Amino acid sequence: MERPALLVIPACLVLVTACSKQNPELSSSSPSSTPLTAPAESVQQIDACSLLTNDEIQSVQTDTVTGTTPSGGMLSGFPSTQCLFQTATPANSVSVVVTQSTASRRVRDFWKETFHREESEKEGAKESEGGEEEREKKAPPQPVADLGDDAFWMGTQVSTAVYVLKGDSYIRISVGGAGDQAAKLEKSRKLAEFALKRL
Repeated sequence: MERPALLVIPACLVLVTACSKQNPELSSSSPSSTPLTAPAESVQQIDACSLLTNDEIQSVQTDTVTGTTPSGGMLSGFPSTQCLFQTATPANSVSVVVTQSTASRRVRDFWKETFHREESEKEGAKESEGGEEEREKKAPPQPVADLGDDAFWMGTQVSTAVYVLKGDSYIRISVGGAGDQAAKLEKSRKLAEFALKRL
């Protein structure tokens, strides 16, 4: 498995413009609709659109929600649902993805391999220098304290999202709009706190 920094959600903006092609799990800076493959296992999926209310998004983004675009399928081999909360100003939209365990695979194992891989690698073989150089070009995930069972923030100039593990699922929240990484982290954290109450 690749390191967390290489796990990037392939993102197609359903708002107005671009499609960014990235690796599954992290998205572009503007919230996006994630293409998900058809589910391979029958799982009672959580509706990502049910985790936040329009009022909650408006309180954080100071913009009116004009509609939602739900989707669902498989992401990295796990059942996932996504909801794009579209706002009056498209750039302020919010993307929420929920990824769940299956009978045969646990998201907690995937989470450990993704976000805590470095701890395991200390006991294993060193990676090639090429891999090291590639990682240095990308921002590593930053731990976020006191949020869910475990949480990380991924933020670069082109990609921002908070990932939160809770029980047998995890959520990814990405907010669009103006603001530096600190501001977007704070907004994402507030929305995650709302969503965790319903997860």
